[in-house]
Amino acid sequence: MTRAYPWVAFLLFCAIALLPIATLIAITFVDQDGTVTTEFYQVYLSGTLWVLLYKSLIIAGGTTLLCLMVGVPLGILIGRTTLWLKPVWAALLVVPLLVPPYMMTICWFYLLTPESWINQALLPTFGIGALNFHSLDGFPGCIFSETLSYYPLIALLTWLGVRLPDPGFEEAGRLSVPPWSAFRKLTMPVAAPFILTGAVFVFFFSLINYSVPYQFSIGGIFISEIHSQFQAHHNNAQAASLTLPFLLGSVCLLWAERRTLKRHRSAVRSESIASPTLLVLGPWQAAAQVGVLLVTGLSTLGPLAVLVWMAWPFDQMGNAIESCRPEIINTLLLSVLAACLTLLLAAGVAAGARRAGRAARVMDFTALLPLAFPPMSLGIAMILVWNRSTLFGMEGEWIGHVSDLVYGSILIMVFVMVGRCFPFVMRPVLYGLGSLDPGLQEAARMEGAGPARTFFGITLPLTWRSFAIAWFLAFLFAMGEYDAIHLVQQAGNAMLAPRIIGSFHNYRHDIVSNTSLVMIAVIVFPVLIYLLIPKKAERKA
Repeated sequence: MTRAYPWVAFLLFCAIALLPIATLIAITFVDQDGTVTTEFYQVYLSGTLWVLLYKSLIIAGGTTLLCLMVGVPLGILIGRTTLWLKPVWAALLVVPLLVPPYMMTICWFYLLTPESWINQALLPTFGIGALNFHSLDGFPGCIFSETLSYYPLIALLTWLGVRLPDPGFEEAGRLSVPPWSAFRKLTMPVAAPFILTGAVFVFFFSLINYSVPYQFSIGGIFISEIHSQFQAHHNNAQAASLTLPFLLGSVCLLWAERRTLKRHRSAVRSESIASPTLLVLGPWQAAAQVGVLLVTGLSTLGPLAVLVWMAWPFDQMGNAIESCRPEIINTLLLSVLAACLTLLLAAGVAAGARRAGRAARVMDFTALLPLAFPPMSLGIAMILVWNRSTLFGMEGEWIGHVSDLVYGSILIMVFVMVGRCFPFVMRPVLYGLGSLDPGLQEAARMEGAGPARTFFGITLPLTWRSFAIAWFLAFLFAMGEYDAIHLVQQAGNAMLAPRIIGSFHNYRHDIVSNTSLVMIAVIVFPVLIYLLIPKKAERKA
């Protein structure tokens, strides 16, 4: 990796992800005559708009509250207690993150059909009448479905938070108070920033999600108004101005989270300290097992089982795959391409962010900006930038050729995926590079190795798992992307996610169940490869 590569990667990232965002914000201050105006922001004086925002906050707040109620206890049980079968529960905990949220909704639609096993056998056993999908229609169903998709974020971060603090603090506290009291008073405050981080992500993901409220027939929310202004009214500037609350709110939440995290870093242990003592469940062991089984059954075992049940005996699998062959191939190829491009750019930006100085802090901050932007708005921004022959009012033959090249090819979809995935890809790479001993790279340079040889000979072999996780995150987001991709996909290069949702609303359940299984299998395949690669013994410099 050359010394200039971080700057090249950062400039390419800005051109792909930040240029559309800047364009979308800029058009909200310019009217059709080219004069500066604020008329597009007068919509915030309307009471109707604030009602839409209030409804969106109900969904996001309700989802975050339920995720905290489910995820925090589950993270504590798996991370710090004597819970039985913890490796199994930990593996099942990750599965909902591999399933796109809209697919979780589809699974529960099939679970609550009149002929399903739940309505035919389980509920009558307990004297409960049959349920149907439409009984969950609206806000309850939306919050329920998003909770099952997002609670692992809080659970995993809670698991990390309760294991990272120095065990010495808790051991000292146990000298005067019982173990659970010491854990509650000493460890949980240190783990609070990690839980807060998970809550921030869940809140924001719920706020910007369009597909799940759309499936539950919820149209009067803030994100749907952006879609309406763009698709129905063709008012791009008005649609752009509606992204302001998301941008400001997410930036404030992320700032508060990072400030809180910095205050608790002194209590985090180093890797050389032994693992913390497990908390004994005792007579609560059975209740904990039942609770974990219930959560994983609702979010993992049940949805996967119902897809298999709907597709069984797989006699329509061949026809479904054949009818969706173009979408499957396009989704797979574009996801791999987007993941590779995102990883290349993230590696350069992360290397630059690891350096000292103001430029490094700028790289680190700007890498998170796409996270503060709704994916639907990012799709609109991509269209505004590339679907014309001008950039920021500049015209020229070469500009027209570049814009036509991007918008008239698969690059527009790849760019959308890169913009959506970049913040999540850069963090594992950044942490992986930060775990290296700087003396290793310095020693290699003293021996005459150049930047590229140092990277491929030392850095990459020691951090390849961080790079592998980063690549998989990009691949996962690209495979399941719907909110932005359905706006920019082309007739000859359609993606699988819009096809699945379209088939769901057209009652083509054979296509939905079979192609959903294909998508899940494709997503899980890289995970299996990663798990099958044996871990090398750690070497000390």
